[in-house]
Amino acid sequence: MELFKNRPTLAAEMLHDALGHPVPTFTEARVESSDFTEIVPSDRRADVVVVLLAGEQQQPAMAIVVEVQLGVDADKPYVWPVYVTQTRARHRCPTGLLVIDHA
Repeated sequence: MELFKNRPTLAAEMLHDALGHPVPTFTEARVESSDFTEIVPSDRRADVVVVLLAGEQQQPAMAIVVEVQLGVDADKPYVWPVYVTQTRARHRCPTGLLVIDHA
């Protein structure tokens, strides 16, 4: 952890050099707050969450967040990962996103 705090460019270097993941050209890397606590609760609701159950215990095997888009909303692609992450954490199973473009 201290290694990245002392040399924040290391995160980008590892992604690019060690893992071959593309990293955009940048002029600075800085460490930001890593506290994800939400002080003001936000009202985020997916259209539908479907949980597929399996086995005798009916354990979640997969969850699918379904979003039906009736129009263009430029903010939605930034919110969808939150839906997926929160659904995955809640049901403790692989989670996917299904976006239906009905525009």
